[in-house]
Parts: sequence; C-alpha cells; structure tokens
Amino acid sequence: MSQIKKISGKIPVKWHPFLFWGSLLIILAAGLAALVYATPFGPGLINDSVVYIGGAENILAGNGYSRTSGGGEIKPLTVNVPLYSYTLAAVAKTGIDLIKAGWVISLTCFILNCLLATWIALRLTRSKAWAVFAVLLMVASESVLRAHTFALSEPEFITLMLASLLLLTYAIERKGWYYAAGAGILVSLTYMTRYIGLSLIATGVMAFFVSPKTWKDRLTKMGWFLSFALLGGIIWFIRNLLVSGNAANRSLLYHPLTADKLQEGVQTFTTFLFPERLNLYSRAPGLWGGFAVLIVFLLVFLVYRLWRAIERSASLQMETGRQMAFIITIQAFFYFVVLLLSLTFLDASTALENRILVPAFICLILLFVYLLNLLWERNEAGTWLSLILAVAVLLSWGYDGRRAVIDLHADGQGYASAYYRNSETIDALKRMPVRTIWTNRVPAVNLLADRAAYALLAPIDPLTRQKRPDYESSLQGIRKSVLDGKAILVVFEARQVLDDPVEGLWLKDLTKDIPVVFESDDGMIFAVEK
Repeated sequence: MSQIKKISGKIPVKWHPFLFWGSLLIILAAGLAALVYATPFGPGLINDSVVYIGGAENILAGNGYSRTSGGGEIKPLTVNVPLYSYTLAAVAKTGIDLIKAGWVISLTCFILNCLLATWIALRLTRSKAWAVFAVLLMVASESVLRAHTFALSEPEFITLMLASLLLLTYAIERKGWYYAAGAGILVSLTYMTRYIGLSLIATGVMAFFVSPKTWKDRLTKMGWFLSFALLGGIIWFIRNLLVSGNAANRSLLYHPLTADKLQEGVQTFTTFLFPERLNLYSRAPGLWGGFAVLIVFLLVFLVYRLWRAIERSASLQMETGRQMAFIITIQAFFYFVVLLLSLTFLDASTALENRILVPAFICLILLFVYLLNLLWERNEAGTWLSLILAVAVLLSWGYDGRRAVIDLHADGQGYASAYYRNSETIDALKRMPVRTIWTNRVPAVNLLADRAAYALLAPIDPLTRQKRPDYESSLQGIRKSVLDGKAILVVFEARQVLDDPVEGLWLKDLTKDIPVVFESDDGMIFAVEK
C-alpha cells in the first residue's frame, strides 16, 4: 500500500492547532495585502456605489435613507435595499469619509468571508487541511478578489449569506427555537442588503423540510425561522408603500431572457472556472453554453443524492458534512433560480457579471472542497485524483488572481479609474456656473464634480425593454430648459454615442441646434451661454 494511501484519511484531521491557525493567519494576511495593493486609489466605484454613498450621506444628514435629485430635492430611496448604506454611515461615524468607509467594509468582509468559508469547510469535511485549502481558493480566486475591491453591497451580502447557511445547520441539528430565529434574522438582514437574499428563505424552508426530525419539530423550527426571516421585508415594503406608493419601485412585466444575456452569464461562469488567459469561451461559445447547463443538472443531481441520503438516515443523526453540503447546494440552485426570475419579470437590465454571480461561485467553491474530500477518502485512485485537481485549480486560480491584482494596482475601477480621475469633461464642468445639469453619467457628476444632476434617459427603459411613456414631451422639456439658458447637457463619451446607429438617434434629436461649449475625448458639454 502506498504512503499516500496510508495517510489519506489522517492528514486532514491531525493538524496541530498552531499549524492550522498559523497557516490561516498567513493566508489571510496575504489576501488582505493583495486587496490593499490592488486598490491604491480606493475601492472601485460604479453607479450603484454612488447611490449607496448618497443614501449614506443623507442618513448622516438626518434625511433618512434617501437620494438628492438633480434639483436638490430629497426623495426617498426605494430601489436599493438600505442595509449597506446604513453600514457605510455607521463606519463613517468614526470620522473617515464614505468612500474610504466602503473600502474598510470590503476589506473587513473579505476577512470575515474567508473565516466563514473556513468554518463551513470544517463542517463539510471535518478536516483542517481541506479547510485551509478552502480559504486558499477564496484568496486565489480572481472572482472573489474582484468582488471585494468595490464599494458595493456584495461583500456584506456574502458575509451574511455564509453566516445564514452556517446557522441553518445548527438550527437543524440542535434543540431550541433561538437557532432557527437567529437564522431567520440573518436571512432578513441578507435580503436587506441585496434583494436576491430572498433565495435564502427558500433554502431555509427546504432545509427544515427534509431534516431528519419529527414533523412537529420541523414545523416549529420552520415557523420560528419564517417569522423572523420575513419581518425585515415586511417592514421595508410597508415603508416603501408609505413614502412612494410602490413596494420596491419595480413593475411585474414579462421580458424573456435574450440570447445575449445568457451568453453574458455563461462567459462570466466560464471565466470563473477556467484560466482567463486561455480565452476558452471565445474559442467555442456554443460548447460552454452546454457546459453551464450540465453544471446546473449536476447541482440538481447532487441535491437529489443528498436528499436521498438524508431520507435514509432519517432515524439517525444526520452527518454534519452531508447536511452542510445539501444546504449549500440548494442555496446555489435557488440563487440562480431567483436571479433568472428577476431578470424575466422584474429587471431585465441586470448584468450577469462577476459581482452578481460571485455569491453562487463561493457556494460552488465550498462544494468543490467537499467533493475533493470525498474523493480523497474513497480509495487510492481518488486520493491521487483529488490531489491533482486541488493543485491544478489552485495554481490556475493563483495565476489569474495575481495577474488581476497587478492590473488593478495600475488603475482604479469605475469612477475611481484614471479615465475619470483625469476627466477633462469633469474639470470643465467644475468651472461652469451653477445650472441644472442633465447627463448620461449622474453618478460621475455627483461624485467627481460634487454637483446634483438629472439623468438623460434613452427612449427604451433597460429595466423593462419597453418604450418610456411621455418620452417625447420629456425630451422637449429638456431642450427648452437648455435653450432658455437654465440647464446644460453633459454627455460622457458623446462621440461614441453619436456614432452609434441606434443610441445616436436620440442624442442627435436632443442636442439639435444646441451649441457645444466644450469637447474632449471623454465627453461634450452642450449649453447656451447667458
């Protein structure tokens, strides 16, 4: 019998505590250093970042969770759920500015997410070695690293999601209503960070439903869980109805997924799994669509196998690892289901990019560690296969993660990038007299020029893919205010928009006969001089 066969079941469980915690500390320090190095200009800033920061500013100013409109009016925020803005405001109370607060939250959540992943991996495998490997994958993954370089709600969402999944397993295993109630509170906080946290409600109900307990115990715990899990959403929707007449500023409308949207998601998924330098998706895009479908079927199959295993052990104490794996698998599945339903009926504009999919990716990382452990313990061939797969994935992800950190260090992301930091259009706008501003980059004007602005809206609403009502009258109203000298138009990347055969039409109609008072490579300003 080979030496590997002899030790295959022993290495994971006999790590000295000093070796385990020392390794964990070194890995976390390396990951934190990588993130700090990757964000020399602060966290990445995109449209949602500015919305959250604006919400936090109004919270600190005593205006509640709200936004400042282009005319300076304070209006309630109902589109984005509020917890991240309140977290920003709480951190900013220490005396740092809100952008730096976003950076601090992302770094803190990165550490918490790695620790929670380690804890979950320990429950999945009962192995300190595989737990250390799980945190190595978290630190090496380009997808995970990039998600923690932005001032966005995703890092906080991931922290609450992982904590919810952990507490659900304790709620199933142990007596006492407070574990189920605690899991419900965490789930409520999760979807108050991002709406898609509602997927955790389905996960919790399913987890309690198939637990190896009596029906009385199942229903009691499920009741406690739902009582607290639904509470935050009920309060939020009532608040929105009172301040705006709409529960979530969304209309239920069927807009089927387009081929482009599905391709975008598959490409993001392929980039997460395989080395980006190989550019595998571009070589055979049709193949990877089928591969993504296969992954979904594998998730469903894994749910089925784990469910059957739970049923067979209904009279016994269910193995912790199997229980944890089941909960993580159904969470990954329900996450994708809720996301697709949202795209189909609520918000067609959601991009299937890394930050949207990374919570599900982290579930897949943990399931990968669980399956590697099963292979390791199976037989000698499985031990070698799990070792080869672990090394190959770690080296590949480590290479991509290192390259991403180097690239990010050279330039910031979004409105923190050199493109916007050195924007001539922003500089010109700062020098112009104060007037009403209409622009296609409201967040850039708010954040970088410190000016309020109204949004220039294209004829087609990206949320519903329908023509906006009263678009023509709105366009004429904007034109009149500019021609009367009461407003200006600030159009970023104006030349690119004007050259577009579709997008250029509405901008040409809008700017007809309005003089250009400033033009640079990154934008144009249209105004009538007083």
